[in-house]
Amino acid sequence: MESLLIIDTQNDYINPLGVCAKNSTPLDHTRTIENIKTLITNFDKKNLPVIWIMMEWPTDIKDQSPVWIAQYKKELGSDVPFPVRVGTWGWQIDDRLDEAKKKFHHVVSKTRSSGFFKTDLNKILKNLQVTHTYLCGFFSHGCVEATARDSTMHDFYTSVVADACGYKDKGLHNNAIAVMSSRHQVTNTGELNV
Repeated sequence: MESLLIIDTQNDYINPLGVCAKNSTPLDHTRTIENIKTLITNFDKKNLPVIWIMMEWPTDIKDQSPVWIAQYKKELGSDVPFPVRVGTWGWQIDDRLDEAKKKFHHVVSKTRSSGFFKTDLNKILKNLQVTHTYLCGFFSHGCVEATARDSTMHDFYTSVVADACGYKDKGLHNNAIAVMSSRHQVTNTGELNV
């Protein structure tokens, strides 16, 4: 069985009003979001599992790893507020996916880049008898790539849907897709036959 993994489509990461967009030159993710909606529709029509994977920061970052805090500051800047704090608007699924998010099959919360790290994702997929994962979401060079690697390490055939993934830096996005294509199947929304 096949499953769609939707990674980090949260307001703080991809919405123009989110923390990350406010602190950099945002890339327009409209086309990527439309492709994610198409994937959800296609998987739902065939009753295939859709799993939303969401990053969570605690409301008080003193409970977070100092290493992880340093990594975020390197990427976002030291004066940027930490994104996706549990319970905030920024932590919620991007507003443009409102209709699609009503169809949650499963939600997996994570605290690191990979959707598999210290989560129940592997158990959920095995219980659903999934053999092949299709990944989409944000950020291509970070959480999508980490989850793709771990998907394979957990013995799932893994495909990355390139036009349903994104990052604010198109060069890093393209590099990540190139790296992932050396290890995983890379496809586009219109090429899928699920």
